[in-house]
Amino acid sequence: MPRPLVYPVIALMGGIATGFSFTVPNLPLQAVLLVLFSGLLATLIRRKPSLTLSLAAAAIYITGILNINLYLADIPGPRHIVRQLNEGNLTVEGIIDEVPEESPEGKVIVVAARRILKEKRIVPVEGRVMLRTGIDVGLQYGDLIRFRCRLKQPHNFNNPGGFDYEKQLRLQGIMVQGSVRSAADIVLIRGGLANTFKMSVEKVRSRLRQMIIDNSAPPAREIIRALLLGETKPIPPSLRENFNRTGTSHILAISGLHVAMVASFVIFLVMLAMKSSPYLLLRFNARRVATVASLIPVLIYASIAGLGISVVRAAIMLIVFLAAVVLRKERDLFNTLALAALIILLVNPYALFDVSFQLSFAAVASLIFVSPLFVALLRSKQSDKMTASRSPLNLLNGISESAKSFSANKALERIVDLLRKAANNFLLFIALSLTATLGTLPFILYYFNGLSTIMLPANAVAVPLLGMLALGLGLAAVITLPLSTPLAALLINLASLPVDLSVKAINFLAALPGSYLRVTTPTVAEIICYYLLMIGLVLLIRSKIVKATPPGEPPARTTVFWKFALPALILFFAADALYLAARGHFRHDLQVTAIDVGQGSATLIRLPAGKNMLVDGGGSSAGSFDVGKFVLAPYLWRQRIGRIDVVVLTHGHPDHLKGLLPILQNFSVGEVWTNGRDAGTEDYANFLRLIEEKGIRHRIWETKKSSIAIRGVSVTIFNAQLPEAGIRNQAAQFRAENDGSLVLKIGLGKINFLLPGDISAVREQDLMAVGTDLQSAVLFVPHHGSFHSSSEPFLRAVQPRIAVISCGRDNVFHLPHPAVLKRYTDLPAQVYRTDLHGAVTMTTDGEAVTVRTAVGE
Repeated sequence: MPRPLVYPVIALMGGIATGFSFTVPNLPLQAVLLVLFSGLLATLIRRKPSLTLSLAAAAIYITGILNINLYLADIPGPRHIVRQLNEGNLTVEGIIDEVPEESPEGKVIVVAARRILKEKRIVPVEGRVMLRTGIDVGLQYGDLIRFRCRLKQPHNFNNPGGFDYEKQLRLQGIMVQGSVRSAADIVLIRGGLANTFKMSVEKVRSRLRQMIIDNSAPPAREIIRALLLGETKPIPPSLRENFNRTGTSHILAISGLHVAMVASFVIFLVMLAMKSSPYLLLRFNARRVATVASLIPVLIYASIAGLGISVVRAAIMLIVFLAAVVLRKERDLFNTLALAALIILLVNPYALFDVSFQLSFAAVASLIFVSPLFVALLRSKQSDKMTASRSPLNLLNGISESAKSFSANKALERIVDLLRKAANNFLLFIALSLTATLGTLPFILYYFNGLSTIMLPANAVAVPLLGMLALGLGLAAVITLPLSTPLAALLINLASLPVDLSVKAINFLAALPGSYLRVTTPTVAEIICYYLLMIGLVLLIRSKIVKATPPGEPPARTTVFWKFALPALILFFAADALYLAARGHFRHDLQVTAIDVGQGSATLIRLPAGKNMLVDGGGSSAGSFDVGKFVLAPYLWRQRIGRIDVVVLTHGHPDHLKGLLPILQNFSVGEVWTNGRDAGTEDYANFLRLIEEKGIRHRIWETKKSSIAIRGVSVTIFNAQLPEAGIRNQAAQFRAENDGSLVLKIGLGKINFLLPGDISAVREQDLMAVGTDLQSAVLFVPHHGSFHSSSEPFLRAVQPRIAVISCGRDNVFHLPHPAVLKRYTDLPAQVYRTDLHGAVTMTTDGEAVTVRTAVGE
């Protein structure tokens, strides 16, 4: 059977994906697995291969579910630290069991908890805790520490299709997190209590890290640390963004490229040494000896790089491929790739959901499938008239033959031959880079919502400078460090030169207009059809141009595929593009969504005829987490929204403003509405700067009441016109900013939505005095449910049937206030909360309102 390992891998992936998406009890699965094994034994005895294959695939599928259940479905025991939540500040002791991650915002420390100290008693506990701290605690892997903080359970931003942060941490065995803000709240008790081998490796890494810090300057220092130690967090966010925009970020994260470079360098040196000795060439197989010799350096590099999940995965992939070469089983590389995937997923099933795993295997599979086509095209003979007439390589071949006829000029012949080889290698490099790009394109669009238009030239610069020169010099420094520290320091200094040059090139390319295009998130159906189209095109080119049939692929199958599948795929993409372009124009209803942005506010309003309005963007004054970048923008892209016609900033507080900054940066924005009050903060200054830089129309609503109509929807805007001068008390300034919120009343037919921002009862009274009918079916509860808002006269004036509260789970303000909740239930009004229900979407045709929530009640 051709490629026998491909089918088990597909079955295993299916089982892992099923277990990840659905909760399936272990006991019935184990019973089914026992039945399948019995059936397998019977089919093997009776020699029924087709039935054996089906039963084996089913057994592997069940195994995949059971494997992922070990991480997701196990119920924590009574001693697990998750049982100690919501008990205030706790004093916990535990061992740091992962190398602390460093970043510009602070450190992330994972601790295996041992016990909790409660007054005069000790409570034994187990489980892992993720600590965040912005202070330099100077702790390392293997340290026994004591810390004091309030423990919390991780939680998601519950928006449709959003990232499942809770489940991702659960896969790592983390169900509890905390934050340490003071050096007095975390102390070292003793060190050296973890795995001896890993601690020894970490000592070497610490020495190498310090040498890099002492002998290089930013940003080369951070990039060399990423290349050698796998530490990407210290790289400045702006530089990381430029690497993303140029499609070269894969060089910064240790992956198959880096491990393959190490192996290739060792293989080259061993082959060079063996070629110098005819005896060795005759006595041994040089290729196999060089391949075996590369295994140890690969393992050393993986250890120095920190033995992280992505590093170990890359090392396993390469070792499997090298083993295939040694065993002379490299002919079918798809089978070898499947074996690598099988090993990785059996050991680490949650790797299936890791972006780097998906990108790595997509790139390698694409190279295996497509690269023979490019190689065949580049090496085609001059007898192929089409290739001969168009290929620049054949032009060099002709020049070379002409030079050979004039044997007197051997130097010219040599130069032409070198040029021909250089051109061949360059075109092959471009072809392989293009192949890897095409193979990973759907995943890049799905996860990063962007496409670099300069990926090929950027990689042509960055891969040689960083992946070859800088990495090679850095590895030489690693090798020489035990022998000579000054020599290792010199090599690090030399490695800084290509790094600095590449950074300048990356920054220049990233700044070019049109170098990076933002796209909305593709669907699973679009991704599948893309790969089917890619496979079909390669098969067609192979059969029509190269006249070669893929191994194990009957020619008739290719013909049948293209007779029926090609028109269907073309029709699918044409219909899909037409639908995306026209879907908004046929919209007649009004849809309002309170997006879950934690303790803040962001509301998406989808108007008839495809117009979109975004009111506020969420954000936080504390912490470095960018709600706009990681929550709001991905939500909009998943909704296939790339343009916001109107962005409204109700007022300048960070929980409404900060999330809008990435929106202005990454989306096409028609105009911005504000109340005209300068918040006097750096975030507000950046907000105004982006408006000016992007050439966005800035409309300031100065009057107390204004009205416009957008596509049949009435929009009434209320501005408080509060005085800015004379308020010196900080608390009074805060209240004035809240009461200065723009208030929007949006209506279609008989249904109105009232969005009052963060106003208090004082401003509520002012609104009622304007003389406008405030009655609305839906009220976005003022100031996240604050006790000082939602006054009873105001609620009687609005008479809402539905109340929506935008607030964060376990927020420090303890909002919404219980008394406010009682006011709404007494109306009565149906209350929806983003902390409990996630995103709340309300749709109306002008007569009635339907409500849909991301999380069930």
